[in-house]
Amino acid sequence: MGLEVVDQLPQAARSVVVTDATPSPSPSLFTHCQCGLGRLLAMAMALGQCGWFGKDVIQDVTGRLPYYWDDWRLATTYKLRLLAPATYIFIASVLPALAFGEQLSQSTDGTLTVVHVLASTAIAGVIQALVGGQPLLIIGVAEPIVIIYTFMYRFAQDREELAGLFLPWAAWVCVWVAIMIALIAMSGGCRFISRFTRCMGELFGMLIAVLFMEEAVKGLIGEFRGIGVENPDLMSSSWILVNGLWSLILAIGMLASSLVLVQARGTRIANGVVRGLVADYGVLLMLVAWSGLSFALASAGNGPGVPPGLPRRVNTPNTWQVKESWHVANRMSDVPGVAIAYALVPALAISVLFWFDHGVSAQMAQSEDFEFEKPPAYAYDMLLLAAMTLTCGLLGIPPVNGVLPQAPMHTRALAGMRAQAEEAWQKQQKLQDPPDPPKAEDCSDTLTPEASIPLSKPRVAEQRITNLVQSLLVAVCLGLTPVIRQLPTGVVWGFFAYMSLDSLPGSQFFQRLALLTLEPKDEALHDVHHPYLESVPLRVVHAFTIFQFAWLAGVWGLIEFAGIAGVAFPVAIVLLIPVRMYILPRVMKPEHLAALDPDVVAAEEVLPPVDDELEQRDIEAMHHGVQMTRASRTSTGSMQRPSLISGRGSRDRMG
Repeated sequence: MGLEVVDQLPQAARSVVVTDATPSPSPSLFTHCQCGLGRLLAMAMALGQCGWFGKDVIQDVTGRLPYYWDDWRLATTYKLRLLAPATYIFIASVLPALAFGEQLSQSTDGTLTVVHVLASTAIAGVIQALVGGQPLLIIGVAEPIVIIYTFMYRFAQDREELAGLFLPWAAWVCVWVAIMIALIAMSGGCRFISRFTRCMGELFGMLIAVLFMEEAVKGLIGEFRGIGVENPDLMSSSWILVNGLWSLILAIGMLASSLVLVQARGTRIANGVVRGLVADYGVLLMLVAWSGLSFALASAGNGPGVPPGLPRRVNTPNTWQVKESWHVANRMSDVPGVAIAYALVPALAISVLFWFDHGVSAQMAQSEDFEFEKPPAYAYDMLLLAAMTLTCGLLGIPPVNGVLPQAPMHTRALAGMRAQAEEAWQKQQKLQDPPDPPKAEDCSDTLTPEASIPLSKPRVAEQRITNLVQSLLVAVCLGLTPVIRQLPTGVVWGFFAYMSLDSLPGSQFFQRLALLTLEPKDEALHDVHHPYLESVPLRVVHAFTIFQFAWLAGVWGLIEFAGIAGVAFPVAIVLLIPVRMYILPRVMKPEHLAALDPDVVAAEEVLPPVDDELEQRDIEAMHHGVQMTRASRTSTGSMQRPSLISGRGSRDRMG
């Protein structure tokens, strides 16, 4: 680095660059790389502390980069055990992509198809897995984007200046979105993700669950109406009824069997290995089984009078037949200036949606219900989303963002796998080295330094392989479109219903909705053990639940009945932030609100403290005290157990 460049840096950054870090006389290549990386990280941290534009992104990169190689190394520990969650998330990604692709194909008259949605999901998923800050975050085309693009297409059809220019105009929308999202990431807008409380996250998650179930119901109703069936005008009403009944049977069968098989691990049928395989791959097995059963009707197509294409199957062109949309960037200059200007309107709605949806998805992927060793990277991931949005727009494919419920489903799958691995490790250790009975005086201090505080939260296998594998499998589907066309849509609708129901367990909002059916004197209420019921009166719980449900109903109504104005539904969700911050504290007691919807930054400023050096000294002093405490525990005879994965736990890394 030249001296003229160094002179332009702030004082904190210059002090890092000019620090004497002369290497040894004969350093190895590894030493050179290690020294260079260390200096680069130190300078980046100094720039971040100087308050430059993009400080949050720099801090995310410097905080997450030291764990990058560990994200890949963990794959060598779990090996083939990662295949089960990767397959599970692949199915949870590809089936919605097929349904959303068909929905876009119908609403855009074939301008966007299944191929475009699969391409978006695969490209963005690979990018997130390789260079994303939070590798557990699942990226894909979400239902809200399908809704907004439908509104955009209807709007473009009514404008003469946009005749035949929907995709180039949509590319300009993506350009505006990329700019807005990048500005949010660089200007510190992601700090407000901490204001996304449980109430907002669960309300948005419930909205996605409702939309998934609604899509399943609408899809099944469409089967009875012959929507999407080959030559419906030439088909009698009796055969359309047969198509609807078969689709209904396939959907119910897929839903019920999947819900049963994923619980196989908790049953006593067969041995543990078989139960584990059934629980891990049950959904995939049911997808294949019910798809195969659909050919029982298709095989009758050789008989007299039986029309082909029953039951209805996924309709998609072959990837190699889609050519026009990939050259959208060459046609962007054909869009008139006024159309580029009013592209700001849908771009603003999508930007608000991405800021909230992507932030909530990342937050739920790194939920406080689980224990994580590695820090989040909200600002960096938002900046990366801006780059992916721009890429999607220039390729003529729909933009992507973090998706629900796939992101928390991915985390839960990896948390369950890690818990099983630790349980197996503990059993193996007991068999190899049975512990001596502890003495009475030692019973109060038998924890290791890593586990000196009881861990009540399951730990997650934080790695990049599962996300990469599932994204590559989605990319493989682009070459298997002839096979995809054999998938019955009834199975897709059944899986939509399964994803909707599978996202409900663990949701406090869903728990409180169930409490609305119970009366205060109901005996069943005594069997409910929710922590907030110990400090919050039931009538207050019901009032808060009704408020949350009313807001959910309002947002859903805006989507369904507001026409083109429905594009603004993300704004209605984001309005919950000021309501939660300024209105709810005035109408509810603080202790009740804290129990139902804790705000982790209620007593803090959203902006960082002015004196960063003083804060850093306080943190170092606190960590020093923790290390002294651990040292004293170790000296009293605590047994040290190595970490299953990396040889050190999250608390050791903090210290």
